[in-house]
Amino acid sequence: MDRIVDTHCHFWWKGTNSWVDKSWDVLHQDYTPVEHQQVSSPVGVSRCVIIEAGSTDVDNQTIIDMAAEHDFVGGLILRVSLDDPRLGDKLDEWQKLPKFRGVRMNFEEHPDPDIATKTEVIEGLKEIARRGLIHDFLPLVRHLDGIATALEQVPDLKCIVEHYGKPNFDGTMDPVWKRAMSRIARDTNANCKLSLSPQTARIQEYLDEPQRGWPIEAMRQYTAFYLDELGPDRLIWGSDWPVALLTTSYSGILSVHRELLGPLESDLETKLFRTNA
Repeated sequence: MDRIVDTHCHFWWKGTNSWVDKSWDVLHQDYTPVEHQQVSSPVGVSRCVIIEAGSTDVDNQTIIDMAAEHDFVGGLILRVSLDDPRLGDKLDEWQKLPKFRGVRMNFEEHPDPDIATKTEVIEGLKEIARRGLIHDFLPLVRHLDGIATALEQVPDLKCIVEHYGKPNFDGTMDPVWKRAMSRIARDTNANCKLSLSPQTARIQEYLDEPQRGWPIEAMRQYTAFYLDELGPDRLIWGSDWPVALLTTSYSGILSVHRELLGPLESDLETKLFRTNA
């Protein structure tokens, strides 16, 4: 398949990025749209969406500049704190950018499982919804139930839940995951991203065992749940490159989801890998 849209990639300069630790060898490199195209074009990718990967204004400006410079980039998701009193002012400026599509708050780093239900966060989500922007949710499983509750209060929000919510994929169906994702599928309009990313707290494990891949058999029930409960119209694919390099190559991460999804009719494949983006 050609003209694939990769809806989840990260770019940074290693010297300025606030998230990448210097000890993370494979990640402590410069990654730009140029390097992405070198590995993605051969497997049919023609466009990408940049997702933020750092908490500072410098991190945001880096990907703003890269998006402006490269036609390959079709969309841009910037970092925010939804409870930031300056949120509206920031959105005013960012909405002047032609490739700006939405924002992401890093829920994964929050120990509070109910962070999404806080009044200030709800108000931030309402502001995102009022402007017709997208919010990408980066949660752990413990945050999913709170996200479902928040989305019930902001029903018009365009949003995407990333990385399956990062369950452990230990061969069982996590009951907390299933209960919360059932709520999200049934009671909200959220989309979900067919993307995979290690839990940040476990990155050292992946560095110690590089290219370990993903436990496909243990994951099948999660992908099947997505297809059955959300349906293909609410799913999109993203690579999480270059973080994906902790587990496999670029073509490898694409192959993981092709194997999880199994044989697809051409119209369904087009939805998941292109038009739903």
